[in-house]
Amino acid sequence: MTQSTFPVFFDQGGSKLHVFKITGSTVDTSFSTLGLDGRGQMLATIKDDSANLQTVLFNQAMIDAYIFLQPLTANGAATLTPTTNAGGKVTGFTLLGLERDDNTAALPNLDWYVYVIEFTTTQYVK
Repeated sequence: MTQSTFPVFFDQGGSKLHVFKITGSTVDTSFSTLGLDGRGQMLATIKDDSANLQTVLFNQAMIDAYIFLQPLTANGAATLTPTTNAGGKVTGFTLLGLERDDNTAALPNLDWYVYVIEFTTTQYVK
């Protein structure tokens, strides 16, 4: 299952946890689901902008989202930059792949586990 929800506090909205995997070597140069596992394909599209830059676009904008990465490529690191629309909703993110040793040398085709915590406005208990 790609998401679950639970109340943070009884009178506040809940949250959803989205978990998916990116396989960097199979990401295409135009937006598609290539390079995303099944859970990721339900949530987003991805494209390879250059040797070490990937852009992920969520299928639905999120009100508030926290994005965490777990590198699967040896010595992999990234600069993660969330993207937002005019209303302030999170629409996706970009990953600039770098070597963890010096955080400057480009490292292409990185593989990742991506964890997105999305907070919603759904009220559970009043």
